[in-house]
Amino acid sequence: FTRDILRSQPDVVVAWMGVNDIASNRSTEHVVEQLRRLKGDISPIKLVFVEVPPAAGYGKVTKARTDELNATVRQKVDIPTINTEGLHFERPSKSLAYDMMGDLIIETLISL
Repeated sequence: FTRDILRSQPDVVVAWMGVNDIASNRSTEHVVEQLRRLKGDISPIKLVFVEVPPAAGYGKVTKARTDELNATVRQKVDIPTINTEGLHFERPSKSLAYDMMGDLIIETLISL
């Protein structure tokens, strides 16, 4: 993954990660370390983190866990984040939520 990023030399890498880590009972520190490592490995390419959307009721991926993960990343990793609060990836609004996510990502990338 990192080799592919470095080979293609993008201006920005958008990392949308953490859901599977929460579902696998990995700690928030695990995600923080992964982001820190990725940031260091791809420097000077900018890294942006898409916060884990609220997913209360989806197995182990509860709103409390997503809030904890997002807050920890904001506090401990010096990278821009894309706030996903208010997006709900449930039917029938799932496609709308993905459209809104795309808009949020584009707005953030334009502002960098």
